[in-house]
Order: sequence, then structure tokens, then C-alpha cells
Amino acid sequence: MNIPTLQTVLVALQGALSKLGAALASTMFKSATKTTPAITSQVKAPIGCVANCPFASGNNPKSPADAAPTKNESQLDNLKLIEDTAIADGIPKTLAMLIAAQSVHETGNFTSSAFTKDNNGFGYKYVEGAKWQVQDKGITSSEGDNYAKYENIEDSVHELTAWIKRRQAEGKFPQDLNTITNPDIYAKLLKNDGYYGDAESVYASGIHKTFDKMI
Repeated sequence: MNIPTLQTVLVALQGALSKLGAALASTMFKSATKTTPAITSQVKAPIGCVANCPFASGNNPKSPADAAPTKNESQLDNLKLIEDTAIADGIPKTLAMLIAAQSVHETGNFTSSAFTKDNNGFGYKYVEGAKWQVQDKGITSSEGDNYAKYENIEDSVHELTAWIKRRQAEGKFPQDLNTITNPDIYAKLLKNDGYYGDAESVYASGIHKTFDKMI
């Protein structure tokens, strides 16, 4: 009877362990591929995220610079642009704020066709040869004549500030424009010179709605 040596036993044991390890590794790999879903490059939308979610189907995340401004942001931008332009034209800050609030009233919060199509912020009518107006007539008004059309909003502001300064030179507006401190004073001055047809109280109230939030 042949008795295996210690070396022979060790070699046989090492071979058996090697085969067992390989078998276990194969079994674990097969199990993992069955239970683990394939990884894709698609980013799943969070639960509850619908059409407006940046990761929803068809929507790509947008940077803040690409995002469209909200209605409120657009209003604030227009108010600031009008106020800053009036101040640059030499109008005192309070009157510049009144002018910006007037524009909100005249344009229905910057939604009128005269504003969106023709950059007309103050209901100013077309005047042939006027310095600041584009020499194409704007849209037709409810009175049957045409609104003025401008290259940009700033030119509409320039037109109004020039009008105020002409009235100031004629003595119809105070020499010190700093004395125009509220919508009631401003509306009265505009009404006295035939700027608008509404009742003075209605026009003043329209300016108050915005101006009172600005001060």
C-alpha cells in the first residue's frame, strides 16, 4: 500500500482550493449580472417632477443666463431702465420715479401693443419729423390716429422728458422740477396741458399704484 507523502497531500489540497475559488467567483458574477440593472447615461427625473422639471423628458437644465425672465423681473427691469434714462436726461429722481410709474399705467403694466410692438411707453402720438420717433407710424389708436413708434424704450423716455422741459420753458411746469413730489401734483400738471383725456383722479390713482410701492 502506497502512503502519500505530505508534499503530495499539500499539492492536491492547493489544487482543490483553487478550483473551489474559481467556482465561487463565477457564481457571484452571474448573480450580480442578474440583479443589477444596466447603467445608462440617462438622468432620471426626481419623483413628482413633471413638464417643468429641468430633468424631465425633453427638458435640459438651463443656466441662469439662459432662463427667460419672469413677468415681475421684466417689469422691474423696465421700471429701472425708464427711471435711469429720465435721470440721465436731467430729471430729478422723484420725478423720474413718477415717470416710470406713469409708464406702467399708460401701458397696462408694459403689455399694451403700443409698448410691445412700438416701444411706446407713454401713449405718445405720432408726430411727423419728431426727433425721437421712427418715421414709420405706430399702431392705430382707439381715436383713429397713430401712436408714435420708437427704436427703443429709451427714445420713448427721451421724448417725454423733452416734452416736460418744453413745458417748463413755457412756464407750464415749475422751474424747480424737484417740487413735483407725488402722483397728484404730476397728474394735475399733465392734465392742465392736455396730455391725457381721463379724469385727473383716475390718472393719478393709476400712477399711485406703482409709485407708492417704489418709495
